[in-house]
Amino acid sequence: MAITLNDDGYCEIADIERRTQQDYSDADLSLSEADVEEFIKERADLLNAALKNIGYSVPIPTTAVRSSRLLRSLNSKGAAADAENSLPGVQQVSPRTKAWMEAFDLFIKQVSERKLDLPDATKTDSTALSHAEQQPEGVFNPDSDGVEQAPTFDRDTVW
Repeated sequence: MAITLNDDGYCEIADIERRTQQDYSDADLSLSEADVEEFIKERADLLNAALKNIGYSVPIPTTAVRSSRLLRSLNSKGAAADAENSLPGVQQVSPRTKAWMEAFDLFIKQVSERKLDLPDATKTDSTALSHAEQQPEGVFNPDSDGVEQAPTFDRDTVW
């Protein structure tokens, strides 16, 4: 079974093989191509969930070239980290695997906090407000000069 770009994931097995320098079609290797495909699909699902949550129409189509290139890189980093961590005998995470995981996690965090947007992807109209957007900034009850006035009543006001 092969990955269908943008339906199953944003990268292919060849992208993971380039990153990890492993040939997953090799029968001697403990991970199969099917295992790697699952890692790709899982990471793509995480990307799509984060993007959908802030209003993007997912999956992001290949016509959004810059966004697709970014998602391909991130999907391959996440899946490559999963593949390397799944190899038998791995006692600790290698520095490059850690860097791939951190890049993936940072993207998810920044997208979720709306600190990062995809350059050419389409957003839908129905988006949930981020926590920061739910906390309005500014001055409440300003006077004619724009200075905030004290409230006219408080919890101790007796009616």
